[in-house]
Amino acid sequence: MPGADLAALSPDENFRISLEMDSLDFLNFIEALSGRTGLPLPETDYPSLNTLNACANYVASRTPTD
Repeated sequence: MPGADLAALSPDENFRISLEMDSLDFLNFIEALSGRTGLPLPETDYPSLNTLNACANYVASRTPTD
């Protein structure tokens, strides 16, 4: 979100609400997250990706630890 004060977000705050993200904004976020992590992000998992901590936990739980 251009111009958003991301430093003001709490790790457990719902950023979709706080940043007033519409569905297209959120889809762009999901695509960027998937591109940066290399993880597939199925639509069924979208509801669990609404906070910074939730995203971090999601990625950590799906990243191999070889």
